[in-house]
Amino acid sequence: MGHNARINGLEMHYELHGNGQPLVLLHGGLGAIEMFESLLPSLAAIRQVVAVDLEGHGRTGAIDRPFSFGVMADDIAALIKHLALDQVDILGYSLGGSIALQVALRHPNRVAKLILVSTPIRRSALRPAFLAPVTLEAWSAALENSPIHQLYERLAPKPADWPRLLEKMLALTTTEFDYTRQLTCLTGATMIVAADQDIFPPSHATEAFELLGGRAQLAILPGASHQTVFMHPAFATIVSGFLRE
Repeated sequence: MGHNARINGLEMHYELHGNGQPLVLLHGGLGAIEMFESLLPSLAAIRQVVAVDLEGHGRTGAIDRPFSFGVMADDIAALIKHLALDQVDILGYSLGGSIALQVALRHPNRVAKLILVSTPIRRSALRPAFLAPVTLEAWSAALENSPIHQLYERLAPKPADWPRLLEKMLALTTTEFDYTRQLTCLTGATMIVAADQDIFPPSHATEAFELLGGRAQLAILPGASHQTVFMHPAFATIVSGFLRE
């Protein structure tokens, strides 16, 4: 079920589940395919799921380059080509959503449907707590022996690269971005999913929805946070319904 592919200098790890129209799953920052563990069975029942460990995450090692949404999107497009897939749907969460958006913008012929989960389209929309400066030392101390750190140590080809991953992620997440204008260039059907207690307010998800006009669907899940959005009882039903349309 697990495979590796040589992609743009990476040994990229991915898994295949189910059959049907391909659906690429892109996890969040500091995570791995395991983030989708509870969701995979329902999606694999209706699609061929291609679940990916992003650069420096999970079982995919890092190479000597800074993290970039655009470069990581090109990696995903190259994997799609490697697998001889014509067009795919993509579901991306948080970091994975930013990468999924860039795949759709940079390689529009490769993407049919796009699902952006808990994904801001500009950094300034984040809630103040997520815009506050943080040092690498403080972040490292906060995550020491956390479940996400333990998952990395269990899966990573080189567990000692954890500080390097944190450094790259901190640089990426503190870089300004604004895809407001680019969002209107999306041509395929798009679903925007956010929690009402997400890292950005519901109004930001609504703004993205309005920019996409009639080509989008919007779901704001009540009583959920950035970390628990997948656990909402309506999540799998909403996403599956959009994919079946």
